[in-house]
Amino acid sequence: MLLINVLSDWEKRLAVFTGNPLSILSLVCEVIPVIVGIIYWKKYKKTAFAWFIFFLGYNFLNEIVSGAYYVIGVGYNTSVFFNIRDVIYVLTYYLLFYNFLSKLRFRVLLIILFLVWALSFLYYGFSSNFVEEYLFVPRMIGDFSLLIIILLSFIEVIESSSISKIADSMLVYVGLGLLISLVVKLPISIVTYVGWLNVTDASDPRVSFFALIRNIGFGVSCIMYIIFAYGLYRSRMPQ
Repeated sequence: MLLINVLSDWEKRLAVFTGNPLSILSLVCEVIPVIVGIIYWKKYKKTAFAWFIFFLGYNFLNEIVSGAYYVIGVGYNTSVFFNIRDVIYVLTYYLLFYNFLSKLRFRVLLIILFLVWALSFLYYGFSSNFVEEYLFVPRMIGDFSLLIIILLSFIEVIESSSISKIADSMLVYVGLGLLISLVVKLPISIVTYVGWLNVTDASDPRVSFFALIRNIGFGVSCIMYIIFAYGLYRSRMPQ
């Protein structure tokens, strides 16, 4: 009987991940740019995009490990995995764009935005349980700031490059993928986070609404990763 209960519990936890085809598709799309990045590694290994490829690989493994942690039953709260991931996420993308920004005022603004995020992360990290609670507010601050940084990088690229060269720039593909993702997923994240706190009944009709917008988020993630993969294939070796 104990074994049956354990297996039943394991199946329920596994169903959290396998029960939604879009979440599985998102995971598949997530690994595609990693594979493309490995194939074209020679093109990027001496550039800042090497760290971008490393991050994509880490991000995929983090999803697998955190999922296994939950499914196997080691623990039920995976917040710490994603709190750590958010630090690496911000460092990777902020440093990537900082490396390519040439205007001093844009670089200074990026540093200011990074410091704002860092202070918010430290505050919420020390005032809450870093292991048990997901640090939502710092993530939103980091994403809003990244949105501004992407727009600044696009301004520079447009001012300094011809249309043909823009199509060859890996930074454009990274920025475009992130821009599409952030514009859609930022409001989804806020609505889901705030609204979900008020849902106490599984039969609440809002549950279906939150499931729908979550699936939209999965779909947008797929688009972002496909853009990353195409960019890694299409773009020329960064100068």
